[in-house]
Amino acid sequence: MAELFDLSSCNFMIGYLFNNTDLYFDSKYHLCKEDFKDKNRGSAFLRILYATGYNLSLQGAKEINAVSVGEFVKNYREQMATLEDNDYMSFIDMVKELSKAEDVSVYYNRIKKMSLLSKYHYELGWDIKKFYDIDKDEASERGKLEGFSIDEIVEYYEKEQIKISKAFITKDETEEMICGDGVEELLDKFEESPMIGASLCSPYLNALYRGWVKNHLILRGSPSGGGKTTIAISDLCTTSSKKIWDENKQDFIDNPCYAGIGAYIHSEQKSREEIQPRFLSTISGIPYHKILDGNFTKDEKERLIEAGHILKDSQLRIINFPDFTANKIKQKLRELKLEYGSDYIVHDYIWDNFYLGAELKELSGTPIRQDMSLLHLANTLKLCAEENEQAIETMIQLNGNEKEARIVDESCLFGSKQIKTKLDNGSILMPPRPKELKEVDELINKYNKSINNRGFGVKIYPNAISHCFKTRYNRYGQNLKVWHNIDYSTGKVEDMFVTTWDNKPVKVDKLYINNKI
Repeated sequence: MAELFDLSSCNFMIGYLFNNTDLYFDSKYHLCKEDFKDKNRGSAFLRILYATGYNLSLQGAKEINAVSVGEFVKNYREQMATLEDNDYMSFIDMVKELSKAEDVSVYYNRIKKMSLLSKYHYELGWDIKKFYDIDKDEASERGKLEGFSIDEIVEYYEKEQIKISKAFITKDETEEMICGDGVEELLDKFEESPMIGASLCSPYLNALYRGWVKNHLILRGSPSGGGKTTIAISDLCTTSSKKIWDENKQDFIDNPCYAGIGAYIHSEQKSREEIQPRFLSTISGIPYHKILDGNFTKDEKERLIEAGHILKDSQLRIINFPDFTANKIKQKLRELKLEYGSDYIVHDYIWDNFYLGAELKELSGTPIRQDMSLLHLANTLKLCAEENEQAIETMIQLNGNEKEARIVDESCLFGSKQIKTKLDNGSILMPPRPKELKEVDELINKYNKSINNRGFGVKIYPNAISHCFKTRYNRYGQNLKVWHNIDYSTGKVEDMFVTTWDNKPVKVDKLYINNKI
């Protein structure tokens, strides 16, 4: 009779981990204590070793031996008794020696497959015979399991769930009413709480978008490397960091724009080493490149450490999600809302990662074009914003049309201009072109004369334009251009003025949105 536990692979893995504790933190390996749980024997031996190794590695140990394990566990009577009953000193010496010449990935995959199937079988009660039949010979079933990858197993059960959903879920979103019904109550509601969302980092965009409103989807297009991520993180910190650095007071102050818990979902960079420093930079005012270079002073380091405490207290989550599908995004956004109360979400960004197209093909049964996949994802984000009452901001790259276009609008979006139909607000962030700068030279001079907090002879110029091609609820018109001066090293945005698409000035009142913590 086959068992859902590979003892040999678990033994080898303990040896790998103890020989090189960096494996505990290697992003290629996602192990946890439960992977070492033998559900038939109920043995805690391997789980104690795994957890002990993890704790020792957190303390800086690069290699672990039997002596260091004994020293760590000796004050835990029950756990120490378990180790001694299993002759842990001889065991550790043996597995460390045996694992030196073995391929860690082979045993890792075996462990994770067993752990995955165990969850499906014991916790969910699902049929796993397609991959591993516990009523048959163990050797033959392990051979069968070798023919499947972890992704193939997960995708199989996801497809089964999709089939069930299609057969039984008949949710009808149709809403019907008589126009004029409940008008007094509606007006009372707007008097009490106008449709104004949380604050973005740009007061002019606040005015055009009515802020970052729950149920709404905002999209920002930009060329590759054009600042999408920097400004999106600045938006999220404006809304979801409880404190921010005040340059005048030279201290952190309560963020008057704080509105609630946020989350940042991305798919291309390392969360800890590449994304997190952008958040630290934004709320501390210390340039991003100084953090990456390690070129900060002692005082700046203390400020950055305090920024880390603030972000942790704010419960801002960073989620690396490279294999997302529309269905997985939907589940993740629901989880963020229900488990953590995350109301403000940045999804970086809309692109076709293969999994997305494969999912849509499975649902439709027909070949899928790239533009269909991108539109499908945009539609999913908009539906999630409404269903979860979340404010969602996402990004997309451009298709090259923006280089020559007189009006920079949805025709410049990569993949499909139909994405515009799913948006509440959309803009394209670009540096100003030389001709545009010439046409607004008078506005630049006028702005610089209006500010009196600069040094003598200091003049600032716009280095970015938000071409707002869709602003569903604004009173100023469409295809407006917001001219900014952006410090891309910190995400600080200074709004300068607003023009029409052909660079004629437009009077827009900046909207500053403050909330009480």
